[in-house]
Amino acid sequence: RAEKYLEALEIFNQLINDFPQEADYWSERGVVHFHLNKKKESLADMDKAVDLQTHKSYRYSSRAYIKGHFKTVGLSTECQKEF
Repeated sequence: RAEKYLEALEIFNQLINDFPQEADYWSERGVVHFHLNKKKESLADMDKAVDLQTHKSYRYSSRAYIKGHFKTVGLSTECQKEF
C-alpha cells in the first residue's frame, strides 16, 4: 500500500512542478503525505491549497481534518474516549 502512495507522490510532485497554481494538486499531495504519516508535509500542502483558493471552504475543512487527526494520534486511549 505504501508503494502506491509513493507512486502517487511522484505523480503529484511532477504535476505541482508543471502547474504550481493548481490547488487540487497541492491538496491531493497533502492527502498522500497524510497517508504516509508525514504531518509537516501534509499540512504545508494543505496550507498552500488554502492560499491558492481562499474562497473554497472545503480547503479549510480538509486542513482542519488533518490537523485534528495528528492531534488525536498522540493522545492516550483514555483521552481519545473523552474527545
